[in-house]
Amino acid sequence: LQCRNINIHYASLGFAEMFESGIRIDKQKANMIMNVYVSALEHRLEQFRAAINWPTFNFRSHPQCAAFLFGFLKGNVQVPEGAKCLNAQPVKSTDKMPWTETSAAHGQSPSVDIESCRILAGSGYPEAAELYKLRILNTVVRNVLCPPDINGEEDGSDEKASGGILQFICDDGKIHPRYSPLKETRRCSCAAPNLQNIANDREKDYAAILGEDYPGPIKSIFVADPGYVLLEVDYSGAELLALGLTA
Repeated sequence: LQCRNINIHYASLGFAEMFESGIRIDKQKANMIMNVYVSALEHRLEQFRAAINWPTFNFRSHPQCAAFLFGFLKGNVQVPEGAKCLNAQPVKSTDKMPWTETSAAHGQSPSVDIESCRILAGSGYPEAAELYKLRILNTVVRNVLCPPDINGEEDGSDEKASGGILQFICDDGKIHPRYSPLKETRRCSCAAPNLQNIANDREKDYAAILGEDYPGPIKSIFVADPGYVLLEVDYSGAELLALGLTA
């Protein structure tokens, strides 16, 4: 325990320096990328609403998505007359347990998250595939980039923007994320903004969805100070390395 605390102390010094130094953002490029994703999201949502004949459909609303995907009506959600519902079999419940015949009887609600949409898309539901794409774009707009004027409460959403990069650019043109060396999971974390939200493996999905409009990797908005370069480090296998060094 004492050894671990010493290591945390040493790590904290490095994290403090990272916070103080910050990361410079190409704000012009960040805004350009943000506008591409916002425009794509708005355009696809308009097309999706027309395709399912539901002009006010809110893909951020759990009750509306549950009604559309599974015909699951709960609360005060109202499905317009003539609107298309898939009436598919739910994949899992909101508590991440597999959906069974008795799930609804036990008061559980079906999950409408990205994974559920992806599974339904692979099961022959093209509308679920479009909803999956909307949710992918939504994640970028609200949780990764997210300008200051986006608020999850303005559109009747069940979710709230978690705070993206554009909200935290300081007067020096940088972001200064807060780092924590050891959370409950025994891993370091990052907040304000959370840079761990930027997944490299999602870029291929973004490129497939946006096609010719794909503006390039989100991480390209990070730029080095004059005289410096940026390095991306992969911590894969870090635990094994630490074991080898301490053995």
